[in-house]
Amino acid sequence: MRSNAEQSIFDYRLDSAKYTGNSESFEKISKEYTLHISHAIQERKMEVQGSSSSNIKQLRRSSTVERKDLLDEIASPAERQPNLLTRKSRLFSSFTPNYEWEGYVVHVDSEKFVVNLSDVHDEEGSVTDQAEFDLKELPEADQRRIETGSIVRWLVGLEILPNDQRQRVSRVHLRRLPVFTKHDVDSALEEAMSILQGMEMDDAS
Repeated sequence: MRSNAEQSIFDYRLDSAKYTGNSESFEKISKEYTLHISHAIQERKMEVQGSSSSNIKQLRRSSTVERKDLLDEIASPAERQPNLLTRKSRLFSSFTPNYEWEGYVVHVDSEKFVVNLSDVHDEEGSVTDQAEFDLKELPEADQRRIETGSIVRWLVGLEILPNDQRQRVSRVHLRRLPVFTKHDVDSALEEAMSILQGMEMDDAS
């Protein structure tokens, strides 16, 4: 019968063919695998029935060639390496963010919320944009907790599914930090403007 490595690669490619709707690939791999299994069963029957060793060896050679052809068809040499095979057969999705923003909520209603955002990689941390999000984009627990002043993190990146399919994903979640009230935000802005005006006056003099 097939080795564990061959079986794992076969299952992976078969699942990929089904997921992507590639019915032609699915049918081809299924037929080849079925043929290999039938040879293995026939070989076992011949052994039990006491067939001549020459007949069994001939069948084994035929089965070995077809098994190698099948393995070459469904996996490259690199994919047959154990470490890559494990990675290909992973059970969980992975997410790599390409862009990250963080900000505070300035408005919330029953359906949407608005956030003033800054690029987390911007050393100055200045507000660069204002974005509106659907409340349903948040987990249910965060939907109940969000309020004006809540700190929000927004990530856009690449998600790799267990079958190696890739998709662009946007994720929004609340950070577990103290909430800034509207008064806190307004006071901070007033103080910042006051400091800025003072610096401009010093430069002018």
